Amino acid sequence: MSEQRRVTIPPSEGDATSVPSMIQRVGLLTGLMVLGVGWFWAHSLPTSTSADRLAPVLIFTVLWWLTEPIPIAATGLLSVVLAVAFDAVPLSEGGGGSVAKVVLAPFADPSVFFLLGGMFLAQGMVRHGLDRRLALSVL
Repeated sequence: MSEQRRVTIPPSEGDATSVPSMIQRVGLLTGLMVLGVGWFWAHSLPTSTSADRLAPVLIFTVLWWLTEPIPIAATGLLSVVLAVAFDAVPLSEGGGGSVAKVVLAPFADPSVFFLLGGMFLAQGMVRHGLDRRLALSVL
């Protein structure tokens, strides 16, 4: 009988299971400090514009995208929430609706749902083998 040996490979430095790198830690803390200082700075100005309130959110988002302490998609969603929390989005001239509705309106664009529907149909075709059947019938 042959003896089986198990070989375990230690995780590399860039592996997802490894501890956060020093750059990720620095980015996490720097982003939070920029956000905190920006919050107090924007609210201490007597005539704070929406650009003054949005600047810390922008810097925070760019820092977290570059250092990636959390996934990039989560940072993008967090920046939308922060824009609403900082009241950094001006309302339209019509005056109807809240800040959250103005910020979240692009997520309900019909083209987004069109692309999602196409992706769902494509995944269903792949799962049931219809993509191969169509390709073979064309040939």
